Amino acid sequence: MVNVYKSDKEKAIAGQLRELFKDLGFGIVKIRITEINKDNNCTIVIERVDSTLVNIHDCRKVYNSLQNLIDDNTLPLADHSLEISSPGINKPLTRIKDFQAAVNSEIKVRTLYKIDNKRGFKGKLESVKQNQITLISESNNKKYDIGFNEISEAYLQVY
Repeated sequence: MVNVYKSDKEKAIAGQLRELFKDLGFGIVKIRITEINKDNNCTIVIERVDSTLVNIHDCRKVYNSLQNLIDDNTLPLADHSLEISSPGINKPLTRIKDFQAAVNSEIKVRTLYKIDNKRGFKGKLESVKQNQITLISESNNKKYDIGFNEISEAYLQVY
């Protein structure tokens, strides 16, 4: 699986929110929690389960539901600013289904470790298998098989 969470706290929050989001009609694309001194932030990227585009009203609906959990001390983010957003045009690829939907599209991938002496790849996503993707690099037209467990970030590249 793609290395989506950068901390145990992100993983725990995602687990805690998954059912609530499903009941509201949304899925979690990505959660990012940053905690720098007293400037703490939680960004949650959402998508609609019916595959229609996320709008500002959707973000507000999710925000209000989460704020109620924070106010009730059910969600441990009282000292964080909360941001809810849509995936945008360059959608983060965080789940196998995201990669499958992006086959034959341009993507950008950052790996945890160097592959062929580099960590950043941009090119056409040729295929998705159970444990890896195959990407054709735009810089050298070379095929790279990259394991999901080696990916730190991946994004659809529309432009």
